[in-house]
Amino acid sequence: MAIKASDQITITDITDAYSVILTSEVYSFVGGTTGASAGAKCSTQVVAFCGSNQCNVVNVNKNDIICPSGISVDVKNSGTNTVTIDFTLTADLTDAVEATIPVLVDGITVNKKFSFAVAKTGQQGEKGNKGDPGAAGADAIMLSVTSSNGTVFKNNSGSTILTAHVYVAGIEKTISDAGVVADSLGTIKWYKVGTSASIKTGKTLTINANDVTNVQAYTCQLEG
Repeated sequence: MAIKASDQITITDITDAYSVILTSEVYSFVGGTTGASAGAKCSTQVVAFCGSNQCNVVNVNKNDIICPSGISVDVKNSGTNTVTIDFTLTADLTDAVEATIPVLVDGITVNKKFSFAVAKTGQQGEKGNKGDPGAAGADAIMLSVTSSNGTVFKNNSGSTILTAHVYVAGIEKTISDAGVVADSLGTIKWYKVGTSASIKTGKTLTINANDVTNVQAYTCQLEG
């Protein structure tokens, strides 16, 4: 079956003694034909939890951050409960790279990875002859996933219901409990990221705390 639309959601379990989370772990720069230009910026924030409680003091030393060549870094609010890390391209970025961010919480250092990607513009081809008008294109199909109880479990307890929503040209379509989308658009299937077999076919997917070890991403696909 063809995949007509998909969405992904990540569920986090913060029941370990210390959990360090980046609010964003990857950023894609939009570039030209050779890459992203110097001067482009992006940022992420660092938060930490001890059990279910947010840590009040999180330290990040910018001199300890290992950045790829051509990327500079600045750190704000180190020593507070939310640290902001700003990255700036000091040279054109042509390939995907990553930075290593050591985070110090209560004497424990956790190394987090932040990835940089670049979406290049293709080379412009030669102008061809004007063709005949084409048929009207199909309406855009979009799939989104909502969570009834957020995306973070605490103390290894709780549950949430993930629900699929399908839109065609901005109008939401009806989905049966069995996952069949109106107008014969296809069927909703759920997958654990890292596995190839679907774990459920249906409009919703219930996730319990014991289904998640630290972090687990789920993909929802409209197939038909």
